[in-house]
Amino acid sequence: MDMTVTAMEARKRFGEILNSALYRGVSTVIERKGKAIAKVVPMLDDRVAPRKDMLAYAGIWRDAEDITRMKKAIVRLRRSSVRAIKPL
Repeated sequence: MDMTVTAMEARKRFGEILNSALYRGVSTVIERKGKAIAKVVPMLDDRVAPRKDMLAYAGIWRDAEDITRMKKAIVRLRRSSVRAIKPL
């Protein structure tokens, strides 16, 4: 997902743009007078979720195997988070 900002806006929000690249994997295009002059892109790092994980999180799977894997993970998490209900 790319975001576009003006050069002046990039100057004011530079820290936010860097954090978006680092933690959310968002690329930002910087424009001056309507023309793209620079782009801040995330480094490939394990702090940013891999593309496949992001697609699964967004509900976009590539094949039936991904859907099956996600369903199994949901069932496993639901079973592990069940707590006993205390009687009144």
